[in-house]
Amino acid sequence: KLDLGALGKGYLIDLIAKFLQTAGVQNFLINGGGDIYATSKANDQSWQVAIEHPVYFDQAIGVVKLKNQALATSSSQRRKFGNFHHPLNFRTKRPTDDVLSVSVLTSCAMVADGMATAIFVSSSSDRPMMARKLKAEYLVVFPDLGFQASPDFPRLY
Repeated sequence: KLDLGALGKGYLIDLIAKFLQTAGVQNFLINGGGDIYATSKANDQSWQVAIEHPVYFDQAIGVVKLKNQALATSSSQRRKFGNFHHPLNFRTKRPTDDVLSVSVLTSCAMVADGMATAIFVSSSSDRPMMARKLKAEYLVVFPDLGFQASPDFPRLY
């Protein structure tokens, strides 16, 4: 069975972005339920986007600048049902409990969306290889609120 849920929202965002660009719209930001694609602002400046704190939803863990990039975040705190949460580890069929959230930056919203889920359930040793292959950067937040970032993930401010 193949579930494309981890890619669907990002794919739709990419379709909307392509439609806007084809229509001649140069400057925009699309926010599809927290998955984002942004070109630049009219003055060629980057968009400033907050990454939601994985526990305190009214706070941010930091702000990144987006310009012709996508940002997607998977969090264990948003989709809960009973003792389970999204995403489930396909190997164990149980929720992943060693990660709170994963944010991914790349040029394509579909890849960012899928990769945020994939990194969430992957081992820490697999993350750098995935990022290199898909030309993406990531930020993983752990339950102790420590984090692991890929080498070129932008500095949060």
